[in-house]
Amino acid sequence: MTKAPQSFHLEGWLRERLAAVGGTRSVLYEGPLRPLCPLAPNNVNTMAAAAVAAPRLGFDGVRACLVADPRAAGGGLYHERQRLELCALHALNNVLQRPCFTQEAADEICKRLAPDARLNPHRSFLGTGNYDVNVIMAALQSLELAAIWWDKRRSLERLALGQILGFILNVPSHVSLGFVALPFRRKHWLAVRQLRGTYYNLDSKLRAPVAIGGEAELRAFLRDFLSQGLCEVFLVVPRAVEEAGAWLSPE
Repeated sequence: MTKAPQSFHLEGWLRERLAAVGGTRSVLYEGPLRPLCPLAPNNVNTMAAAAVAAPRLGFDGVRACLVADPRAAGGGLYHERQRLELCALHALNNVLQRPCFTQEAADEICKRLAPDARLNPHRSFLGTGNYDVNVIMAALQSLELAAIWWDKRRSLERLALGQILGFILNVPSHVSLGFVALPFRRKHWLAVRQLRGTYYNLDSKLRAPVAIGGEAELRAFLRDFLSQGLCEVFLVVPRAVEEAGAWLSPE
């Protein structure tokens, strides 16, 4: 089975192996079907059906092969959906367009940031996520990237969009309990990324990516969020772009 990297939903060590895949075709797994089933429960249905249809082979006799190939994407975008309070983690992976960071990796960053704290200030004490901006910045730094806070007093026309990988926004979001909306709001992280000239809102609360449009539409989108007053915008750029200040156009 060959799929685009973003089409796999993997567990355990196979998820970590997928996160290490770059832009080339990679064999993720090759071997008996049985041990693959718990590692890729959403991607083995066809192979499991073949094992059932061939009882003499079964799950041990059927050989499975999973291949991650970016060329199989068909123009699709990687988009993680909201789980627990992991919006910061989803925003990171969505802006990077691959499952680069896990909850375990984010928790490890929290420990490094506050090694002696009894209650870590960078995440929820419940262990459900709710990571702060320091975790996002540290995660990006590990990839030679940087998160630059956008001063809303500047004109958005000064954004050097060709130098910017994507955006991570922190916005007020309504809190709900099941289908019941609660009368207060919390901060929520979301990502914006460009693909072939079109910018997309990759908010993990959306069912699928939503097209924003070109550069003019992106600036209007950011302007609308910033006008809410409680929104913050961070530019995701390569470390070299940060050091050169190339993310900002001259006045």
